Amino acid sequence: WDVNEVQRSQPNGHTTAWINVAIRNGNEVHLAWNRGIGSFHGRYHSWSPDNGETWGEPLSFFPPNESGQTHWPWMVVDTAGVLHLISKTGAGANPGAPKYTFWNGSGWSQMYAFYETQNDLDSALAIGLGNTLHFVHADETGSGQLLYRSRVTGAPALLPQSISAPELHSTPTPSIVLQGEAAVNSGRTVYAGAITNPAI
Repeated sequence: WDVNEVQRSQPNGHTTAWINVAIRNGNEVHLAWNRGIGSFHGRYHSWSPDNGETWGEPLSFFPPNESGQTHWPWMVVDTAGVLHLISKTGAGANPGAPKYTFWNGSGWSQMYAFYETQNDLDSALAIGLGNTLHFVHADETGSGQLLYRSRVTGAPALLPQSISAPELHSTPTPSIVLQGEAAVNSGRTVYAGAITNPAI
């Protein structure tokens, strides 16, 4: 494994946790993570244009004071090469909500907040057919509500691929020669001993 440093060790109680990775356009590597305790920014992002050889300076992609330990920043890439990210803001006494943004090639778009009142900690993001975002998140305020959202991006869809059934080929049944001497079969010497077990 090759090793390259993305971020130096953080002083003053800063943490690096809940790290996620996504690949865009073949060799563009994106990392997003949570730097929660002691930080006023919380979510950080760094990217490499050359398959991880060099890395840009880690920068926060959330506004100031929207911090906390809030689990994964989810990232997926559609068929148009657009990187989509959802991450939660706030934590503890300042519950927030998931926010959505996308990478425009050099920076993040304006954040879109799903809402501002619930405290959603657990969530997950996936992409289907190359252009449909599937996002699920749980309300942690006590109601136990599980919410599902979907969104079709502007990318072209991938058509489902049908899998054909494998062809079945018959194989000849091997023959067993019961005799107590060597037999020559197609140039090979095969020994098949006679059955002498009295229990049979």
